[in-house]
Amino acid sequence: MSRFPAAIKTLHARLTHTNSDVSEDKSQETDPLGLTTVYDPAPRNAIVDIIFIHGLGGSSRKTWSNSSRPRSFWPQDWLPVEQGFEDVRVHSFGYRADWGKKWQQESILNIHDFAESLIGGVRNHPSIRRDDTRIILVGHSMGGCVAKEAYIIARQHPSYKDLARRIYGIFFLGTPHHGSNLAGILESILTVAWGKKPFVTDLKSGSSALALIRDRFRHVAADLELWTFYETLPTALGPITRMVVDKDSAILGFDKERIEAMNADHRHVCKFTTREDSNYKMVLNALHTAVDEIKDRLLESTLSQLDTADSTAIEKDLRLQSLLGVSDTLGEDLILQSELKIPDSCEWLTKMPCFVSWKEGDASNIFWLSGRPATGKSILSSHVIDHLKTLPVYCSYFFFKHSMANKSTLSDCFRSLALQMATQDNLVREKLIQVEHEGVAWDKIDDAVIWRKLFVDRIFKLPLDKQHCWVIDGLDECGNFSSLFSKKLLTKLPRKHELRVFVTSRNLDTIERGFSSLGPQVTTHILSDSDTLEDIRLFLATRLRELDRLETEDDLEAMCNKILEKSSGSFLWARLVLQEFENAWTEEAMETILKEVPEELCDLYSKMVQSIEMDKNKTSLAKTILTWVVLARRPLGLDELRCAIKLDLNQTLQNMRRAIPSLCGQLVYVDPTDKAHIIHETAREFLLDQSMCLELTVYKECGHTNIANILTRFLSGDCLKALQMKSQRSVKMKGFTKSTSAMPLDSSLLDYASTFFSEHIYRCSSGDDVLMEELCTFLNTNVLSWIEHVAKGGDISLITRAAMNLRGYLGRRAECVLPTDLSVSIVDGWVTDLIRVAAKFQSQLLTSPRSIHRLIPPLCPSESMISRTFSKDLRSATFVVKGLPAGTWDDCLSRLDFQNGQATAVCHGDGFFAVGLSNGKIFLYSAESLQLHLTITHPERVKFLQFSQDDEFVISCGAKSMVLWRPTTGIQLYKFLLQSPPLGAIFLGLDEILCAFQYAFLNASDTILLAVGYRKHPVLIWNTLEEQVLGQCIVDANNGIDDMVFNPNPDIIALIVSCNDGRLCVFDYLTMQLMLTMRNVYAQSVACSPDGHNLVTGSSHGKIQLFNFDHDYDGNIILTPIYHINGICDSVRGVAFSFNGLRFFDIHSQQCCVWEPTSPVRKNNELESTSDAATPRVTSVGVLNGPDELEITSLLEASRDGQYVIAGNRRGDVCLFSTANGAEVGTLYQHGRGASVIAVTLGEERNIVVSANNAAEILVCELAMPLRDIATAFQNGRRPAGRIILNRLFSGAVVRLLINDAADRLLITGHGFDELWELPSGLVYKQIQQPSTAGSATNSCSLDYNPVDFSSTRTAFRHPANPEWFVVITDDVVRVFHWADYKELTSIDGIHLERRMQPLEPRRHRESLRLPKAHSLASLRSITVSYYVGLGFVVELLRASVSAPPQIHVWSAATFDPNLPEASALSIAASGLSAVVSSVRSVIGFIGPSTLVFLDNDLWVCSVELQPKVISKYGNYGGVRSSSPNTNAHRHFFALSEWHDTGGELKCALATVPGVIPHSYSQEIIFAAGHRIIVVKGGFKFSARMAVTKT
Repeated sequence: MSRFPAAIKTLHARLTHTNSDVSEDKSQETDPLGLTTVYDPAPRNAIVDIIFIHGLGGSSRKTWSNSSRPRSFWPQDWLPVEQGFEDVRVHSFGYRADWGKKWQQESILNIHDFAESLIGGVRNHPSIRRDDTRIILVGHSMGGCVAKEAYIIARQHPSYKDLARRIYGIFFLGTPHHGSNLAGILESILTVAWGKKPFVTDLKSGSSALALIRDRFRHVAADLELWTFYETLPTALGPITRMVVDKDSAILGFDKERIEAMNADHRHVCKFTTREDSNYKMVLNALHTAVDEIKDRLLESTLSQLDTADSTAIEKDLRLQSLLGVSDTLGEDLILQSELKIPDSCEWLTKMPCFVSWKEGDASNIFWLSGRPATGKSILSSHVIDHLKTLPVYCSYFFFKHSMANKSTLSDCFRSLALQMATQDNLVREKLIQVEHEGVAWDKIDDAVIWRKLFVDRIFKLPLDKQHCWVIDGLDECGNFSSLFSKKLLTKLPRKHELRVFVTSRNLDTIERGFSSLGPQVTTHILSDSDTLEDIRLFLATRLRELDRLETEDDLEAMCNKILEKSSGSFLWARLVLQEFENAWTEEAMETILKEVPEELCDLYSKMVQSIEMDKNKTSLAKTILTWVVLARRPLGLDELRCAIKLDLNQTLQNMRRAIPSLCGQLVYVDPTDKAHIIHETAREFLLDQSMCLELTVYKECGHTNIANILTRFLSGDCLKALQMKSQRSVKMKGFTKSTSAMPLDSSLLDYASTFFSEHIYRCSSGDDVLMEELCTFLNTNVLSWIEHVAKGGDISLITRAAMNLRGYLGRRAECVLPTDLSVSIVDGWVTDLIRVAAKFQSQLLTSPRSIHRLIPPLCPSESMISRTFSKDLRSATFVVKGLPAGTWDDCLSRLDFQNGQATAVCHGDGFFAVGLSNGKIFLYSAESLQLHLTITHPERVKFLQFSQDDEFVISCGAKSMVLWRPTTGIQLYKFLLQSPPLGAIFLGLDEILCAFQYAFLNASDTILLAVGYRKHPVLIWNTLEEQVLGQCIVDANNGIDDMVFNPNPDIIALIVSCNDGRLCVFDYLTMQLMLTMRNVYAQSVACSPDGHNLVTGSSHGKIQLFNFDHDYDGNIILTPIYHINGICDSVRGVAFSFNGLRFFDIHSQQCCVWEPTSPVRKNNELESTSDAATPRVTSVGVLNGPDELEITSLLEASRDGQYVIAGNRRGDVCLFSTANGAEVGTLYQHGRGASVIAVTLGEERNIVVSANNAAEILVCELAMPLRDIATAFQNGRRPAGRIILNRLFSGAVVRLLINDAADRLLITGHGFDELWELPSGLVYKQIQQPSTAGSATNSCSLDYNPVDFSSTRTAFRHPANPEWFVVITDDVVRVFHWADYKELTSIDGIHLERRMQPLEPRRHRESLRLPKAHSLASLRSITVSYYVGLGFVVELLRASVSAPPQIHVWSAATFDPNLPEASALSIAASGLSAVVSSVRSVIGFIGPSTLVFLDNDLWVCSVELQPKVISKYGNYGGVRSSSPNTNAHRHFFALSEWHDTGGELKCALATVPGVIPHSYSQEIIFAAGHRIIVVKGGFKFSARMAVTKT
């Protein structure tokens, strides 16, 4: 007997049969359970995973299939072929939710169980687990609830956290978020029939399970994209037709939910009839939108990563490209050759056994392929490159092009190969980026130095984990290829298999001998006709088929054979013949061409030229085109060539691509990038052969002269001026109106002209007067605009290169004109100026190219050409600099004075130079900026210093000890005690140090030679590796050797020995023969430049001489003097060259001088013929700064009206300076000799000056009259006497002096004391010993703040708001006192400054970004703190060391109000300042109410407007912050590095301009520069927004 009525049985049966979500046939039982991948886009990488989840009674396939149609399982059959889903992986998830099956009697499973099964399946799926795809869940009916629960589990379970991040969104198709009434009916039926099923109960309307899922999902769904589709048609369920899930239940009601209604019932929201079904398209389009959004976000994420992690590599590559000066045209060279290569050709080479052995590392590491000209060597090179790129190796390549800029020298090749290696290999990239700080001028150093610097010392020492291959094509076209062999560069290649080199060239005798000298290191193959026969045949067959002139294959093969027979293995000859066939349409015409075309290339070129010369109308144009194409320093673009022809012939060519081959035949071709090339290097040689005497012969000297005239005239014209006005269009110019009739200027040739005009001048005729006139016109008019244009391109070396070219030309020109020729002196002056400007203002020009017009000229010497030429503009300029030394450029860049010791040693490394003193102090300076890096201390007098390669180490030696240091950090690594005094030491690599002792003097070359000299004995030459004597150089009457040095250039085999009797001897260290003796040199110290071109000597008589190594007519080495310095009062104890050889250093007495004369600046690759080169002139200079010119040692104190400045110097003088002209007015009074003035302050109300020296002596001087009257008295020859009214000596060092506005109180702050004096009586109001407040300060701070402990000093400054008060800060405690009686106005606890402390050390020296709570900055001994007071603001600057980034905190005046009840105060934020805080070097002061003036790391004077806003104590507190990279900071003008003092400090002060409102942008800035002051007027009238870089 049944337990329920028959009607219910009938309903149950029909529901079971017809329910939309149940099985419709028996195949449903076979649908897979769990997660099944139905489509995988492999081998494409999947970006998105879409997972389909069926609902109640459904299954993994049938829910999504229309049973009436085959292949209707749309997630598998339709979706993958839709456009946009190519990289989408599709899955279907199945679970037992078949409520109508009898086997599932009492199910214990619910929605949570299904969700756990789903999320577990997704996590463990191999493809999903291994990828980082984004996941979309698509759920039908109850499947949507399963998807929600699965996401909740993923968010809450720690092991699923990463998976939850990847879930992008959920699609709900008819999901009953609020339950379904049908579920209640089903529950009743199932309870009566087979028992309850929890997953059905969960779906009841008002279900607590669904309510819980909804509530939990709402809290985690904020990051999800949600799509909801609801049914609008009722579903037929047996006798019942009703809505299964109504609209209210299907919609979540979330803000981000995208809702769409479907014209379907519950069954057909997930299964469709065809791909044209509107419901399918609705779901498809939504999925397409989601996939596109994922791809867009992935792209944004990728770009963001490029801006952060990956961009580091890209940024470094760009920096390396700029650093190495490599042009980005390599791809064009490879494309040009690859286009000529026929598919399947050249395979014979890469299959040759010798090539395979080379490639696999089983043979020699160099493979040399040689052959006749035009036999396809470059095409073979391109094939080798393509072949190597398919292998797991790094491939770098270089195509030499004769006479082409950046493609014709070993330097070009080395730098390009190094850059390519770096862009492919991160190890190489990180190693080469270290060169950046060394400031190497690659265009000015020798090829051997570049080879050693980039490869031998760096790349070849790396443990490369992947093989590198070089492909070098056309070595014979390199202008200085012989250096590879003469300097034995290739012998330094690593012997391991890490680097393989493939080289092609013509079979020249010099190259053959060079490679032969390398022995088994080279595998050689000479191209034969048989090697390339099949390649040429394939080329001919392919091109003849393209011509389509021959009808049968037999005819084509016959023609191929005829051409091959005459080609003699020349690809070029075959190519030119086929080009002739383009105009032949008959077999007879082709035969005629073959008969008439000469077999020799030279004869073929001659025939081509004669055919062009036959048409006289074309000859002029053809010759002009050929001249430009043959002599151009790089391939010209068609627009450039059109402009050049217009300037040359005043004719405008149209349709250049067709005109060039029509005019020049086959001699010139246009590549796909629209650049014109000569057909082959042999054609260039033919056209330049003057013996041919053809009308189209290109006469090199005449051609270069004509081109130089045209380019120089072009640069003197309106094109550069127009660009200058365009860049300054924001500046209004009175009287300027635009001409309506002016034709637009063609600037196509501007880049080429700006880059290469001097190259053509260098190669032109020295007797052409017109060119000299054009050059002078350019230099006197547009040279500044040219400099600006070059600077915008980012390569300042072009300016120096132009100067070197002009110098070379000028040397020849001087022999053609009278000595009084004015044009020679003009150009000579500009040569010096261009070299100086490029060296001195390089960083400023790159930062602001426009600075060349207004900022740089006022900073140039008054006698320089730039100043004299543009003096008219300078007189009307608003930016004026006063106090600069008169005269011309000072060859001495910097004079470093040392007060407490004699300079005893100097040495230069790659990025640093070091000076050692008699007291053991060693000062390390940056080689580029000359700024002090750090100071270390040797335990005794320093005898000598020596850097290792790459500045990894530096050793300091004294009489009893030698210490090994790390120069970057100043850390002492080892200390060696010595048994006897050392006389020399050198590094042998990084592992060994070689020393010489007692009476020997030691010096080593870059190879393995060592020279040791003894008094009264010959100089012995040792082989250090074999430890044997090679020979001896005999010095006659050797009474002692002062110094000696090997020339490091292997082409100059010379050992220079300086004898103490004044002789300078030069020996050949291979033959041991004496080659040269110079007398009366008295070189106490000698040094060779790294490239071996120059020698500098310093004599015991105070004379420095610079020589150039040269050869006489017999080939013997001679020393040609080119520069000398007279007037040094003391003996020169040591000399050293900088790495690039452009600077040298000398030490004498207590000073080190850094010299940079223009004489050593030379062109590496001189003219092919130098017979007409002029003998270099000897430049003689005196020492400009005498011993009486004493450095300013105190800070500057400006008068209230800004007309005068007071400062103290090293001798103890307190001097008065005028800001009108920067001149010293006179000395007001003096401290005792031997002590430097360290602080001065001025009390104008009482005409009082107070000063302190480094002996802790305080002097108070009462002036006889005001400063203005004193200045007048000095001008009239009188010296007004000042009266010392107070003189006191303290036991501790005086730190600062502070005087009040009334000048009746003086606060003296020192180490361990504060004193307040009454002036002028000197009455001491109160003496406070320095308290120890570290413990109380620490206890008083909140947990979120770190106390600042400055226990060594107390900092005092005037109160920012009340002139009757002053402020003293100890640690982080502020105390306010009254000037009148030193009464403290703050409470006993003071006011506590709360600041968030960021790490003060550089990032590389720290482990975390926060200091521990208990950490006190007192432990950082080098920490400095300074305060700057404005109208209502105080700025605090903290710095742990010179190299550490600063911290800046801004405090309002209210912070220092003693009447406020708060016991602590927070720093405030200033918008814009945080964006530039890392660039701040020092703070200068305030202008206006809230504009802070500071000096950035590049010495630019900048300003930033402080716009403070209070920071929540519990929110964003701490230092100055800004949410936006856009800053209101501006850059105005720059200071010069030579104004630094010996300690690297730049002393400067703001001064008020008379008659101008105080605190305005018209204020002047005064700098101390040695013994003088520099006054900058109108500097703030120039402004450019600072660029903010992410740090």
